[in-house]
Amino acid sequence: MAQQLDWRNRNIVVIGGSAGSLDALSQIVRHLPGDFPAAVLFVQHLPATHTSALPDILAQRTALTVREATDGASLTAGTLSTCVPDYHLVLSEANMHLTRGPRENHSRPAIDTLFRSAARHYRGRVVAVLLSGYLSDGLAGLSAVRRCGGLTVVQDPADASVADMPQNALDRHEADFVADARRIGDLLREIVTQPAPSDPDVPDDVILETEMTVGRRMTIRSEDRIGELTPFACPDCSGNLWRVHDDVLRFRCHVGHAYTAADFAAAEQEKLEEALWTALRGLRERAELLATMASDARAAKRSASADRFAANASEIEEQANRLQDFIMTRTSVYA
Repeated sequence: MAQQLDWRNRNIVVIGGSAGSLDALSQIVRHLPGDFPAAVLFVQHLPATHTSALPDILAQRTALTVREATDGASLTAGTLSTCVPDYHLVLSEANMHLTRGPRENHSRPAIDTLFRSAARHYRGRVVAVLLSGYLSDGLAGLSAVRRCGGLTVVQDPADASVADMPQNALDRHEADFVADARRIGDLLREIVTQPAPSDPDVPDDVILETEMTVGRRMTIRSEDRIGELTPFACPDCSGNLWRVHDDVLRFRCHVGHAYTAADFAAAEQEKLEEALWTALRGLRERAELLATMASDARAAKRSASADRFAANASEIEEQANRLQDFIMTRTSVYA
């Protein structure tokens, strides 16, 4: 049964994951009773065109009241709210909100946006849980939660279906708790009965980045408050990137797109691959055009031009073959 939250306790539980996280979450919420004295919110990476079945799936696996997040809904104890495709799920002082703000780590919804907004508004009351998934979304959000006085829980990488996200989090900073998914539910039952600590000041970068997500208009100078300009370009909009002052290596452009180092490297690799395939297509098309011009020149008995066109076509075709071999054999390396 949904109930009001006691503002004195650690009772805002935000959970994030990607590949393999639904199974982990199912194990967690099985151990949470219907009168669980905290609000639980879950973000999982979802395709923009995806119709989410999360509420229906999870409702069969927990005594919590399960609902899809709605803009403006209040936070209530004993309730599990799930994300919506193509919308960030963020928190304000009393409510949850859905926003189509800039993508973070190439994702919307993104884990970092939920964690950061929770830290911004609820500070020591927040318990952030990071589950299975690829790359490193959630890493910056965990950092924000810790700096604002909240607790962090990371699924043991050995227990995760995909270890990247929990392992990257543990490589960058020490979590308050590391546990198997089946133990996290019991752990949360203990934590949410604890009083929250005195609230620390919220760092400027956490405030500013939360406001970017909900659509506050920024200028290029806004980024100077939280980072330093780099020579890198944003993979989403090609704008300049700033390196954010944080204990996590990450970047943000002035319209709000954000990346941890690993996700930036992955996005850059996608752009590079796209450029390589485009270059290969261009070489193949040019070779074909030159071969056609050679054929027409021979038909017109212009042998010198025909030979020149044919030689150029052969050279470009060889370049295309070498480029294709490179594309097919190169190794993917992420930070």
